[in-house]
Amino acid sequence: ERYRRDAEQFRAEVSKLSTADLEAVMAQAEHSGGTGLQSYLNSIANVQNFKYSRLFAIGLLTAIETIDESIVAEQETLKPWVQKLSELLHLPNEKMEKDLEIYRSNLEKFRQAQVVMEDVLKADRKKREERQAAAQEASDTPSDDVVGSESAPDGGEATP
Repeated sequence: ERYRRDAEQFRAEVSKLSTADLEAVMAQAEHSGGTGLQSYLNSIANVQNFKYSRLFAIGLLTAIETIDESIVAEQETLKPWVQKLSELLHLPNEKMEKDLEIYRSNLEKFRQAQVVMEDVLKADRKKREERQAAAQEASDTPSDDVVGSESAPDGGEATP
């Protein structure tokens, strides 16, 4: 519960920032004080036994994406930001870049799988509609099997 609340609070705070604000926060992160993102970055940068994890890198990526999606869109624009953050927070830059590249690659594979699933569902829906239309058309046309069994217009028996 607490983690979700903290994450939502962090996301709300980060969503208000611009790219220039992020640069300013990063420039001031080594100095103590500040609020919000600056204090988070400062506390991480000054902790001797901070344990880096792939999820932490993904969280940083999500924060950057929340601020400006165009930074995350291309590897070339993201790389300098990752390098700045890894230096600022004393994190392994190569590991962080590799972890984020794996994550981005997996996201792309999921997007491709979603497109394939949508195509399969559309094709299945189309086949089902065609079968229903064919069945409806078959039930609407009169059958020629009972030609001689109709009654005569005067109510009598029809003769073949």
